[in-house]
Amino acid sequence: MHEVASPLSPLSVNGEGERTKRLRRLLFVGVITVLLTSLIVPLLLGALPMWVLLHPGCSQTPDPSAYGFSNFQTVQIPAQEGGSWRGYYLAGSGERADMLILVPAAYNGDAGGSLHEVQTLAQAGYSVLTIESVVCARGGVHTLGPYEAVQVEDALRYLPTNTDGIPTSFSKIGLHGFSSAGASSIFAAAGDPQIAAVLAEGNYSDLDAYLSVGGSGNVLEALMVFAARSAYRLISGLDTDALTPVRAISQIPPRPIFLIYGELEAVRGGAQKLVAAAKAADPSAKVELWIVPGVEHGGYIYAQGGLEEYRQRVVSFFDCALLEKCS
Repeated sequence: MHEVASPLSPLSVNGEGERTKRLRRLLFVGVITVLLTSLIVPLLLGALPMWVLLHPGCSQTPDPSAYGFSNFQTVQIPAQEGGSWRGYYLAGSGERADMLILVPAAYNGDAGGSLHEVQTLAQAGYSVLTIESVVCARGGVHTLGPYEAVQVEDALRYLPTNTDGIPTSFSKIGLHGFSSAGASSIFAAAGDPQIAAVLAEGNYSDLDAYLSVGGSGNVLEALMVFAARSAYRLISGLDTDALTPVRAISQIPPRPIFLIYGELEAVRGGAQKLVAAAKAADPSAKVELWIVPGVEHGGYIYAQGGLEEYRQRVVSFFDCALLEKCS
């Protein structure tokens, strides 16, 4: 006959103990899984978008002939890091020809990426030199402004000794930059007095504020902030605290500044903060702000006034800033 365990027998007690241990182990594994998931998911949500943002592919666009220009040439601007930056030079005409507008590419644009806007300056007679994005030149990482400012330095070094037939001495040089190139234009002008005037469109004033990673309200958001900042630092070798055009812009006055934002991006981009910072550095500085009604990032020539209003405002700014012909 088999021995039947009573409710209080050692066999029964041991069985209950084993079930309790298994439940505790399952509970422990479940808690650890939840905790790890709670940590890993927000870290990935912060780090992966930053990785994607810093690794764009090159956007290919037509050359200046697509905009009706036949008097352009392709140039190679020597880069400090080695290699070169591809660009287009459009020779000016009339009294504006002695003034050069440098146009660094926005984000992942190639040498022709900003021609849909700066064609207005070339058509008005200004000489124009475009520069391709770093990711079009060599792939890899885009730092959203600081490193790209070096491209402007390279162009300024190239001009006096170039062998491409570009005039070696322009009377004045202005900068025209959109989005990330607006930020890099502010950084470049802040560090080089050769830049006589800056037009920046749709750029951020502070990276943390622009990407909405500056004011974490809970633990999960704080983890995402930490991951995004850490990813930027690891990928670019720079700290996000350096991405502050709002600090750099104070080094530009008394040189003229023109900021352009769409109505739907002006607050996010910190338009008023940039104006205030420039005015705080020099209350008499010529700092213009045009908030284009009803448009988002990059839609400035598609607003109610269209390309004609954009042309009038941009050409008038550079006429006043470079030619001292102010209406």
